[in-house]
Amino acid sequence: KLINYSVIAGNRALANSAFEDALNHFENCMSIASEGEIDQKGAEILVGYGKAGVSIGDPVRTRSEFVPSLERAFIYFKDSDQRENALSVADFPHSTLVQTLMKPVQQMALDMVEPDSLEAAKILSILGYSLGMTETDIQPSRDAFEKALKIARQADDRALVVRILANYANILAFFRQWDDAFVMAMEVIDREEDSRDPVDSLRALLWAANSSTQTGQLEKAYSLAQQMMGRAERRRDNYWLGRAYTALLEVQTANGNFPEVIRLGTAAAERGITDTHVTTLCIAAKMQIGMDHKEFVSMLEPLLGSNRTISPTKGASILTGVNALVFASIPILQAGIDAKHIVEYLKSFISAYLDQDGQLVQYQLPLWERMVRFVSGHYAVYTENIDLAASQYKRMTELPGPSSDFFLGAERTCLMGEISALLGDVDGADLNFSQSLVNCRDKGWKPSLAWTLFKYADFLLKRDEEGGRDKAGPMLDEALKLATDMGMEPLMQSVLSKREILKA
Repeated sequence: KLINYSVIAGNRALANSAFEDALNHFENCMSIASEGEIDQKGAEILVGYGKAGVSIGDPVRTRSEFVPSLERAFIYFKDSDQRENALSVADFPHSTLVQTLMKPVQQMALDMVEPDSLEAAKILSILGYSLGMTETDIQPSRDAFEKALKIARQADDRALVVRILANYANILAFFRQWDDAFVMAMEVIDREEDSRDPVDSLRALLWAANSSTQTGQLEKAYSLAQQMMGRAERRRDNYWLGRAYTALLEVQTANGNFPEVIRLGTAAAERGITDTHVTTLCIAAKMQIGMDHKEFVSMLEPLLGSNRTISPTKGASILTGVNALVFASIPILQAGIDAKHIVEYLKSFISAYLDQDGQLVQYQLPLWERMVRFVSGHYAVYTENIDLAASQYKRMTELPGPSSDFFLGAERTCLMGEISALLGDVDGADLNFSQSLVNCRDKGWKPSLAWTLFKYADFLLKRDEEGGRDKAGPMLDEALKLATDMGMEPLMQSVLSKREILKA
């Protein structure tokens, strides 16, 4: 009776998006679904446990408990010829991590359906996502999505079309195809009434907002992120709440509103949101306004332990665990702060991700690879590592998508300007710094503009050519005003130091 009650109560809570309550109910009866043989009731419990569990936003348990539970249930239904139940497990478009881990289930499910059926289109709409996450070429993902769209449109299944477009937009964004991702995501938002799943709109709002931030439509990005937060609040899914916070923090970082980034990050933590993207953005904001690097180290050390050596995982976000703090160290590298403990850990991080030639030891999506390149490029400049700098410059020019790229207050062409200067390519440095100023002004990325003005002025002063000092002076003045307005203490001190040199 207890088990029957728990299953009924768990499913009701799941239907009402009360995911923590649902998980508690299913946990009460997991004893009959433990390792080994399971029966019909055990399989049903595993489905509820898995679907409730992935929504609490714990990536570790998602990997170790929740997705494996869904896989076991799928195998049971498949082997006992319960085709409909098996397909209902595979047809679960939740999050990036879940869809990627469920790829083997999706592939088995595709073999269970007719090639041109609506059932096939549903599975392809998810398999297209996991293919995009794990294949080095976007084309297999595109092919799956396009076939699914053709079937869904011919059958006039509007809800399925919306789901496919949401997943498709997400993958396009992972490959940094911002304009196409935005158009597709906005179509989903405009057709929200056709959707049967709130996740479709949440996913579309996330990538419409992030695409807008990356293309300089900051007001639009803020509006979309606010809409997403409202829907995530109603959904009560910690994973999607974390994504909504991330979208808001991204646009506020681009605006240079660091106090708001910190406030939002603190609010998320108080609500139990453990999203590492939020952690990264919040710590980076603290560094931009002058958090002592010793405080940074104190946050870093507890996360090290046995995780000091990182092993990249194909197809999974690298913004996990201690890596979040590594990426958040970019402002330290930008400012040239002496922080030996952090630099030593960055060295370990780079060794884990890059081989001796500066290439990735394991494939990462373009959106995540560029994060590695940002860190390794700044590290190369900071440590004056010529070989690493040269390899990172080359790879940055090969990344898919636009050359303008904003990440945690840094802009890629500005970094390429610093690398060019380090390599002795004066003309290349001048060209990259000039382009970065254009990018930052055009996109409205205030922190990046402030840093580029300072870095460019520093380059001109060091080059010491005729007219360079006259050009550097106004750049430093503008950088100081921007840094002062945004409270960027480390940059303010750096600018003031250069101005003293200019006066001498």
